[in-house]
Amino acid sequence: GMIFNGKLSEPLTYDDGPSPTVTPRILKCLQDNGGRATFFMVGKQVIKSPDVLKQMVAQGCEVANHTYDHTLMTKVAPAELANQLVATNQVVSDACGISPVLMRPCGGAKTVEGMNIASGSPLPFRTASMILKERLGSIPLEMRNSMMSSRQPMASLTLAVPEVIRSLALPSHT
Repeated sequence: GMIFNGKLSEPLTYDDGPSPTVTPRILKCLQDNGGRATFFMVGKQVIKSPDVLKQMVAQGCEVANHTYDHTLMTKVAPAELANQLVATNQVVSDACGISPVLMRPCGGAKTVEGMNIASGSPLPFRTASMILKERLGSIPLEMRNSMMSSRQPMASLTLAVPEVIRSLALPSHT
């Protein structure tokens, strides 16, 4: 789950990273608010930004597996999925010395065989975008309108991250 100033709060997770530009901003905001989160990593992104992964671990965030190239388990054979998970764990371990123990299916697409390969179902985390949709009322109207009409939802979500994290850090969420 997400931790703020040593107290458990709502779980906050991020998928599809690390991004060399977006993830450091999220990490800075978490650090400024005494928070940690779980980051579900795509293996090929880890290779591009190993220093960002090291920063996550240094801040006490959890790193987890999100396949090597964002593969939907419904679109590949079980053996390919297994290869994707092993490859991602290896590049994450090479980058930061930690081998992920959590996995989240890309796009929420699951198969029985795929979940068996992944050693059971992932924990019921909510993504940042899910929390954002619940908390749109705490985001200034002009930012909300810009985000909802954006053709770049990740960039828009990044604008709202500070608001989401600050709202989670408030006493009512600890």
